[in-house]
Amino acid sequence: MPPEIPQRACIDCHFLVEKQDDTEEAGLEPHEMDPRITYHYVEANRREPIKRNDYSWIKFPLVCYRGCWTEVYDKEKQHEEVVEKDRRDCPLAYPYTEGMSFEVAKEMHDKKQSNKTEAVVEPVIESEEANREIDGEVGETIEGDEPRLIIDDDLRTLEFKSEVKLEPIVFALFKFLYVNQDRLITSLTIHNRLWPEMQNAGSVNDQQIYQHISALRTALKSIGLECEIIETKNKSKFNEGGYIFHGNMIH
Repeated sequence: MPPEIPQRACIDCHFLVEKQDDTEEAGLEPHEMDPRITYHYVEANRREPIKRNDYSWIKFPLVCYRGCWTEVYDKEKQHEEVVEKDRRDCPLAYPYTEGMSFEVAKEMHDKKQSNKTEAVVEPVIESEEANREIDGEVGETIEGDEPRLIIDDDLRTLEFKSEVKLEPIVFALFKFLYVNQDRLITSLTIHNRLWPEMQNAGSVNDQQIYQHISALRTALKSIGLECEIIETKNKSKFNEGGYIFHGNMIH
């Protein structure tokens, strides 16, 4: 008899998707890549076979659309991730609803979660200053020459010359980098702070974090912040690499 499916598992979540990645990677560093990713719905008629460990209808790797976990190429581990793992504590889960778009599902979910904290964003630095807390909080505005950047925590919006609404994980990433501005933040640090339930588990890889960084860069440029506020530092034998948020470039 197959193991019992938990009361909440990814197989029942609206954000279980197939990920078609056509990104050109040959000879390129992560920051040089132009992500070309398409997400496909996993309809109800394909979810039932998956529960029985039948993935024959699946053409592309399964992932979490909200970024909780990414591709798993080991078949047994994939089934554990998708079907067997208990997700009752997952703050981003939403029941699968046939015919509902991802955008509507996210809006419905966010309304229910509006009074909850969706990500841990306290400032932490890991490296030479491991686990040292940095004083300071994200304020509602970053003042300076007009216009000014306005941050709305409730709506997850940034406003400068125009306004943009961010995905929960991208907004949490923005706040985390801003609090730690002008410091090198490694991918591991980002992973452990934004996905604390999966610390050091390797469930979220560098490329996926880079995709969230890319989405944040695009959002900042869309509201008129054209300069390269988020700098990528490549790995070398001298440092782990990561990202630096240059707060002094917001003008």
